[in-house]
Amino acid sequence: MAYIDTNVIIAYCFQKNTNHLNVVRIMKKLRELGVEIFYCSPLNLVELYSYISRNVDVFEVSAELREFIRAREQKVRVIAEFCLSIVSRMLIPVFISDTKDVIDVTVMHGKPSVRIFHKFAKALKLVPELRIPTLDLLHLIYAKQVSEYIEYFATLDRVIISKAEVIEKVLGIKVIGI
Repeated sequence: MAYIDTNVIIAYCFQKNTNHLNVVRIMKKLRELGVEIFYCSPLNLVELYSYISRNVDVFEVSAELREFIRAREQKVRVIAEFCLSIVSRMLIPVFISDTKDVIDVTVMHGKPSVRIFHKFAKALKLVPELRIPTLDLLHLIYAKQVSEYIEYFATLDRVIISKAEVIEKVLGIKVIGI
């Protein structure tokens, strides 16, 4: 199984995206590797909705859907659902949830600990080894959450691709990119 980065979802869904053909190749490679299910996280959904909301006026919506869309929020939701339905024709999506509670982490000696989500605590531990931007790191943390299933991390992100070797060493997840 694979974790799919948001940039892969976006490029796959929008044929005018400059990386669309690259993502089609990535998806084909995943299928050749036997991947039938991909994982997404709440972070994917937030990024997808954010991307669509920033570009919502550019996206065309069919005439039959246009009559049901009265507000910008509805258009964003409809386009996001459309994206997820397109991707799910290629692979079956499974969503990872945030199920664990917050934990206490000491960030400074002699100071009270800070309560943060467990994924952020894991990210703090991995920062020195991976040295990648925050959102990329959080996607990897989500992927690692189901490490017994996740073998691959599909992305267009150059930073993640450049760190593929260390990601595989530290997290045991192979990066698939272009």
